[in-house]
Amino acid sequence: MRTCSIDSVLKNYNNLSDALEAISTSGYDDGCRKAAGLSVLLDKFSTLFGMKLARLLFSKAEQLATAVQKVGVSAEDVMTAVNAIVQFYSSCRNDSEFNAFFSSVVEESKGKTEEPCLPRQKRVPRRIDSDTGSIGYQHTDVESFYRQQYYEALDTVISELKRRFEQKGMGVAQELETLLLSAANGSTFSVPQSMIEIYSKDIDVRKLRNQLELLPNVILPASCDKVATVRQLAQLLDDVQANSPTTKVLMSEVNKLLQIYYTLPITSATAERTFSAMRRLKNYMRATMTQKRLNNIMLMHCHRDRVDALDLITVAKTFIDANDRRQKFFGSF
Repeated sequence: MRTCSIDSVLKNYNNLSDALEAISTSGYDDGCRKAAGLSVLLDKFSTLFGMKLARLLFSKAEQLATAVQKVGVSAEDVMTAVNAIVQFYSSCRNDSEFNAFFSSVVEESKGKTEEPCLPRQKRVPRRIDSDTGSIGYQHTDVESFYRQQYYEALDTVISELKRRFEQKGMGVAQELETLLLSAANGSTFSVPQSMIEIYSKDIDVRKLRNQLELLPNVILPASCDKVATVRQLAQLLDDVQANSPTTKVLMSEVNKLLQIYYTLPITSATAERTFSAMRRLKNYMRATMTQKRLNNIMLMHCHRDRVDALDLITVAKTFIDANDRRQKFFGSF
């Protein structure tokens, strides 16, 4: 759910409450009963507090999700954005910020919901209570009750962000970026031991060190400025290798390292779009499609900008000129 949906409910809170109440009294069907239940929820202060807290948390998380799902985003950029969001949430986790937030919600609730109150105290279930009939912790006032929820929500978001992004794979991606950019800019570098342990069967480390030392001289004709991103480095290397095929052999291990870097799932946005398109591309009319054709169609779908830029006349001529049978069947343009 997008933050704009929460904003829409908050903006039309009174109108929505009136509409639900009107629907609930219009009949006795299932829809009326659901509307009655929702109307009761909207009349509670806890609902408004929860929606305001959700907006505070998810509005920033939504911006982070948008930033990290861009194509070509680097691991360093991702971690910078995540640390900024975590610092914001941490700055909200104090009494002064909560008091200001709670006061604003209480002020906004006037005329919208009932006054805030403590929920009914429940007894501890016997199966987890050694002392039968005991009562759990009781909050002394309403503010302390909602303070607990406020802190708990912030702690959950912070811990989940750290769990998601402070993984071993993200550290490997950062090390690969640092290694490639340091070598491309002629700075001192060292191949991380963690990378050697993981990719020792895929890359010849001795050759890689030698090629990384040559890398600044290889891309120097194509770039006089500092290489800022791995994407820029890959583009420069592709330009050099297109003009000099021998360079592709000279930089074989660097090319392997770039391929490994681009297969790391730093962002899953492209993969999500790919799999969501599977149902449209492979429908019941294409049930006999082979794996090779499916891969080609998925590749064209993911890179629609390049496919749209193709000259179809040139493609058709290349296809027809491949053999005499096609020339007889299709003719010429």
